[in-house]
Amino acid sequence: MEDLSRLLLEERSHSEQFKANFMKLKIEYDKIVAENQRLNDDILKFKEYKPEEPNEVIKRKLKNAEKQLQGKDCLILSLQEELRTINESLKEKLCHDKHYASRITSTENALEQTKVLLSNLQLETSVLVKNIEKTKKTDEQDHQRDLMMLADRCAQSDHERRVIARQVIKATSKARKTTDLLKQENSLLSFTITKLKETLDKICWDKSELSSQLDTLKVQHGQDRGELIMQIRNLECEHTKLQAKCDAAEKSMQEALREKGKAVLAFQAAENNEIKLRNSVFALEIKFEKTCDKFKRDMEYKDQINNLEVQEFKKHIHALKVELEEERSKIQHHSDKLRVHEKELTVAKEELRKKEIEVNTQVQDIKIATENKYRAILEEKFQNEMETSSKYAEIQSQLILERNLKTSQESELNRLTSNNQTLSERIRSLDELEMDQKRLKNAIEFLEQEKTELSEQLDRNKRSSAEQYETLLKELEISRSGQAIANETMLQTVSDLREQVTQLQSQLAVSEQSAESQVKRLETSLTISQKKSQQYAKLIWKLRQRLALTSHSKQIVPPTSFTDLEQ
Repeated sequence: MEDLSRLLLEERSHSEQFKANFMKLKIEYDKIVAENQRLNDDILKFKEYKPEEPNEVIKRKLKNAEKQLQGKDCLILSLQEELRTINESLKEKLCHDKHYASRITSTENALEQTKVLLSNLQLETSVLVKNIEKTKKTDEQDHQRDLMMLADRCAQSDHERRVIARQVIKATSKARKTTDLLKQENSLLSFTITKLKETLDKICWDKSELSSQLDTLKVQHGQDRGELIMQIRNLECEHTKLQAKCDAAEKSMQEALREKGKAVLAFQAAENNEIKLRNSVFALEIKFEKTCDKFKRDMEYKDQINNLEVQEFKKHIHALKVELEEERSKIQHHSDKLRVHEKELTVAKEELRKKEIEVNTQVQDIKIATENKYRAILEEKFQNEMETSSKYAEIQSQLILERNLKTSQESELNRLTSNNQTLSERIRSLDELEMDQKRLKNAIEFLEQEKTELSEQLDRNKRSSAEQYETLLKELEISRSGQAIANETMLQTVSDLREQVTQLQSQLAVSEQSAESQVKRLETSLTISQKKSQQYAKLIWKLRQRLALTSHSKQIVPPTSFTDLEQ
């Protein structure tokens, strides 16, 4: 009951907050209407005619007024859209309030059901008292069963009360959410109002820029007209010059005739140009007059359309005001109904308290007569229930801990999967290193083969040089007597062969040094790769141990009590 009273107080506070938000929206709507009226007054002021001012100033003001009317029409459309959105939000809120009222009625029905259950319990207790008086002498087991039935029904009634309290709490939480949404909408409306003000400032700035552009265009038009007049005067001067030339050309006979023909042709061309220019000026004046007439007609037509739109907008605002008044009356009616329901709930609470007091007195009287025999049994059952409830709480806490452990294990598994991916990439890199090692081994074997080939070539050269030296010595011994020339040639060949041998030996030493340096480099790279492979192998071994531990912890089966509770 205390929870219900708290919930009702919270509902009242939410309703008051809703009313305050509605009043704020109303004030903002009134401000918008006042701004609209002010804009209409400005339009009427701009439309007023002042005969003292010249036509050009009036035209400028008419153009500026047209631009202002266009901007204000856009503002009016935006305000209409905002009003539509506000009306839709108010309708949604009214639907939500209706739904909330239906939930309150459902809670009231549930309270009435609890009242009926309490009355049924009272009747059942009276019947059970009679049965207990009858069955005291005969059977004690039937009396125990009746007491157990009473306890079960009391527990059911408590459970129903808890369910009703939960429903009321859910309704209050939803009401709070609606209030939060209303606050957000209020903030959005304020933000849109600031944006509208910024757009108004921009429109005023654009108006000033357009007026300056119009002034510049008019100045340019005057300049163009002056240039045309100057061109006409220049043509007239040329015409006078040509006439003077014609008078001077009459003195000579033959030359004058030729020059006369030329002068006549030039004069005709000048006259044609003058006629064309005059026609173009006349056409421009006609076009200017036509455009002025069209502009005046368009202005009159736009004034009529704007008057009609203003009248329609006023009608729409009046209809909106009527709808708002109707919605206000509906809201007041709903608030009155809520107050009546609150009063009825307070009366029902008082009646329930009285009935509970009466039932408690009756139950206490019955307990004084009957609990002397069965107090020990009930105490034991109560202790058992308390133990079961404590066990249930412990089991729930253990379940929560297990869930937390599961979540932590899942996070660790995700982390381990990411580590496995990285390790797989590293293993791929290790495979690439193994391939590089194989390539290096092949290169070493190739270098060793080249070394053996070079050593074989050296041995062959040494053998061939030794054989050649022996043959030369034999030939020298044979040809000492009379072949000095042959000895010299042979000595030269021997010296050449020795030089070749020294060159080959130097090349062999250089190749041996390069091969040794390459072998050392390969050995260092092999040692580094072996160290890296050992480190990666250690990391893989550690990760496999972790995976084995995690899989082992997953495969552990929980006790049957926990599984039953989870099911």
